[in-house]
Amino acid sequence: MATISTLTAILKEFYLGPLAEQLNQEVLVYDMFDKASVDWSGRRVVIPVHVARNTGVGFSPDDGQLPTAGTQEFKRLEVDAKFLYGRFAITGPAIASAKTGPNAFISYVDAEMSKLGEDVKTVANQRAVYGGAVLGYLFDQVNNAAQPYSGRSTGLTLNQALSTVDIVRMDTYATVASAQRVNTVTETVMTFDQAQDLTAPAAMPADLVFAVVAPTASIIVNGVAGAWNNEPAGITTNLAAPTHFGVSRTDASGNGELQSTHRKVGTAAGDDYEPLTLDRIQLILDLILEKSGGAPDVILMAPAMRQEYTALLVGSSAGNLYVTTDKATKGDGGFTGLSYGDIPMKTSKDCFKGTFFFLTTKSWKLVELESPGFADLDGAILSRMPGQDKFEGFYRMYYNVACSRPNANGVLTGIEF
Repeated sequence: MATISTLTAILKEFYLGPLAEQLNQEVLVYDMFDKASVDWSGRRVVIPVHVARNTGVGFSPDDGQLPTAGTQEFKRLEVDAKFLYGRFAITGPAIASAKTGPNAFISYVDAEMSKLGEDVKTVANQRAVYGGAVLGYLFDQVNNAAQPYSGRSTGLTLNQALSTVDIVRMDTYATVASAQRVNTVTETVMTFDQAQDLTAPAAMPADLVFAVVAPTASIIVNGVAGAWNNEPAGITTNLAAPTHFGVSRTDASGNGELQSTHRKVGTAAGDDYEPLTLDRIQLILDLILEKSGGAPDVILMAPAMRQEYTALLVGSSAGNLYVTTDKATKGDGGFTGLSYGDIPMKTSKDCFKGTFFFLTTKSWKLVELESPGFADLDGAILSRMPGQDKFEGFYRMYYNVACSRPNANGVLTGIEF
């Protein structure tokens, strides 16, 4: 008797299309920044910034001396292009087998080339958050090898002699510990091979935040010394690196105008991850207003952080929620959109849990030396590989991410989740 089992060798298989995508292809952060295609001189674009006023302004009595002449002060942010590639190869027989036709499930163009473009942009979105030297933040003022941490936790080379970071205080941008070896990293804890005493930097605010910065010699990123310098500068590097595209922004350098606002949710020294409060969100906005005269236009967070904010709007905290009851037509137990003071809150899978980024998007530029696409300078995307029935090609992006007004942006971290 013939059964499905006995006829398996001669039965056709039917594939139900289209291809069901199982990967999160969201690239919100990358797409959020203004794109500026520029005619660069070599590999560098210069962004001029105004960092100090003319001090030759003052009152004088009748027939008195005029104020001593001063001058405006300007700095140059020198932005180098970074190069991101995605490479694919496919054999001649594979191309023939996947030709588009009535019985083809997916063509080789979709299977390899189109999906590769999505893969490259996915990496670009990750690095738009944490690309470059700054991995993330420490915020508990303790003397311990294990430090509460919010930041990059994957793709790091750990527990080796050059797996080192610097620790930088985010009120003065001064380095308080250099070349500290990192043994382990999780979403919430960075563990060093020796205790890090973060209890007594000079004049330390109770809500001080520290940035974790990879020094040039560190192999912590990609296992190669200085490899982080091949990446574009992400949000963390633009806001927290002691040097901003060639300009020092430590208090000692006198370039405090290039500093961003950083605070933790906990208000006392030694606070670990603490519950989110509305007044701490407002504090960041007020401090940014004092520094820059403006307000962020988006608050960016990981999807898991939405519930920490919605918890402040429902249940016993529902009094925090503003509702126009005259227009309400139905009840709903959730939210499709969130905002604070009309500033929209957006989520990206690549943001850190425990951290809110307050961004003034008009101060950000994704400067492109070459727009994303497949390399085809010779008129062909596919190149024949010598001695083989095989073809290859690559997708490339030449770009960097630069913030021209770091003081119009801020970070709130140490948020319990």
